[in-house]
Amino acid sequence: MKITKTAIIMVVLIIWAVFSLGYIGWNTWNNFKLVKMQQAFNQGQQQMVIAIANEAAKCSQTGVPLDLGKDKDGKPQSMTLVSVDCLKQASAPATTPAVTTPAPKK
Repeated sequence: MKITKTAIIMVVLIIWAVFSLGYIGWNTWNNFKLVKMQQAFNQGQQQMVIAIANEAAKCSQTGVPLDLGKDKDGKPQSMTLVSVDCLKQASAPATTPAVTTPAPKK
């Protein structure tokens, strides 16, 4: 069997096409993973800010005031940062009184 120049060129082109498609697929997959990780990070960051703001609202009596600038309507925004003492009180386990059952009547 004689190998022609055309057959060699076809084999090289097929190998090159398979390699190119593999590389494009790998690159697309990596970009997809990067975008999804960035979205997850941003979502987690947003949830954490909301959680901190909710805790700050609970403990607004004690804390440090913080100016947040203006919102999209141009209204000034501010909030009170969470006081460590308030957080300690909120995370302390609540003590429940011991429940006693009355002695049976004789």
